[in-house]
Amino acid sequence: MTITRNEQIIAAYRDGKTITSLAAEWGVSRQRINQLVRAAGVPHRHPGMAETKRLTARAG
Repeated sequence: MTITRNEQIIAAYRDGKTITSLAAEWGVSRQRINQLVRAAGVPHRHPGMAETKRLTARAG
């Protein structure tokens, strides 16, 4: 099974990457990343949550 670009973007967002970093990495707008995340039903994170998730994973 081939993982599509959208699935890779959504997985990376779930893993803690920010919308801004994903947009830069994939060469699309932040709005497009938001559309993909919303369409997949992934809850929106507040700014700073990615860093909190990384620190929690590192400590745990």
